[in-house]
Amino acid sequence: MSTINIEHPLRVYNERNNKQITNDNDSEREETIKLFIDKLDSLPVVIFIHGLGGQISQFEPIIALLSQCSDIFGFELPGCGNSKPINKSINFYRLSKIENEKYKEMIDIINDLNWQDFNTNSISELLSSVIMQKFPNRKLIIIGHSMGTHISIKLINKLPKEKIEMFIMLSPPKIIKDDNIPNALPKDLATRTLLSIFNYFPKLFDFYRYFDRLNGLNGLPLKRAIYESDNIELKNPINFASSIVEHDNEQEEQEQEQEENDDNNIGNHKNTHHHYINSNNEDEHLLFRKLRQFRWNLDTNSSIFLRHLSGFQLCTEEELIECCSNIKDSLNSFRILIICGENDKLTPIGNSENIYNKLNDLNFKVKFKKLSNTNHSLFLDKPELTSAIILEFIDNIKELNINIPWVLKIKAKINGDKWGLKNEIKWQKIKSISSILINPTTKEISPLLGMKTLRETDENKIY
Repeated sequence: MSTINIEHPLRVYNERNNKQITNDNDSEREETIKLFIDKLDSLPVVIFIHGLGGQISQFEPIIALLSQCSDIFGFELPGCGNSKPINKSINFYRLSKIENEKYKEMIDIINDLNWQDFNTNSISELLSSVIMQKFPNRKLIIIGHSMGTHISIKLINKLPKEKIEMFIMLSPPKIIKDDNIPNALPKDLATRTLLSIFNYFPKLFDFYRYFDRLNGLNGLPLKRAIYESDNIELKNPINFASSIVEHDNEQEEQEQEQEENDDNNIGNHKNTHHHYINSNNEDEHLLFRKLRQFRWNLDTNSSIFLRHLSGFQLCTEEELIECCSNIKDSLNSFRILIICGENDKLTPIGNSENIYNKLNDLNFKVKFKKLSNTNHSLFLDKPELTSAIILEFIDNIKELNINIPWVLKIKAKINGDKWGLKNEIKWQKIKSISSILINPTTKEISPLLGMKTLRETDENKIY
């Protein structure tokens, strides 16, 4: 199984500067650095677990931010992302470097796995073994998406109590009341029968997926994952660029004609042009999102997908409650976050609402965020908003020190940057809002006041 491991930036920073400090023979500074670097091991590791047919690159927006202030560790589930077997005839680029011998060994192991090894319990057991081997004494923040949320629930129940600092569920599937339902396969007989046939003949599933993608970027697979406004019709990407140029030329001709006929309507035709540009930008953004989701869909191995689907076991209410009880201080501080798109077609928002209501009724401190105009792929539809919600939620627990200002402060102390620290103290003493500003020459009173730039987390912030 392939993993991604991004070390805390202070570890990298220390390694880069350690040789210079040793040469300077500054024992006091060296001792200070050791103290802070040792403290990094008391900070939680952020763990990422993707969903069915997913891969770690789907978390890219939030990983890019959290990697600036924390240790990152992500799993590519067996057969997914960099963990999947590759057809030698296909030019496939791996997102991270893996030695050929190790890759071959990993693929041999995956090929030897039986269907039972792909059920959710087995997967969570595997992840638990890796975590306890790599981070036996570290606390964790777990972020799971879709099927990954249920793997995470079972994983947390296998880890030592209170090892988990926070649990973030993104677009979670439904929670069932008991374990009488063997797996998450659809209930209708026709679909279950069809999937059973595909399990025995994966090549048939390849043909099914091929015909399902005949409509390209306007096909059903993408509509299930990406939000698309009803008034946007995505053009064929091959002709997209040329169509923009053609329409721009037509627009320019219309504007010139309108200027010649009626100079008083300049404002109106400019507004029309701006509206058209905005429409094009929206089309381009949708095109980018669909192309990326399409790439992920193509990257999914049919046989592996069917094994994961067949083995996907929905969590029960009892497992969910046990999981949340194992999270540190989950009854006294907000340690559980649920995010879901209001337009989610794969895991409808009702699933998230039911989970939130259940936990809230049991007095767990849980936050629930609904994202409008958002489907299943949160980090494609609303990457900035989703990332901001997660960062703000983590930053609320100050003792975790998962934030960039703390990293910068430690860097200043490592460098012996006394001026930087003194300026921070001086900055904190400055009033948030200035007194009335008066021009010393003309004695004219300014209609504006000076305001100190504040972070959301500053104690003396003003709303």
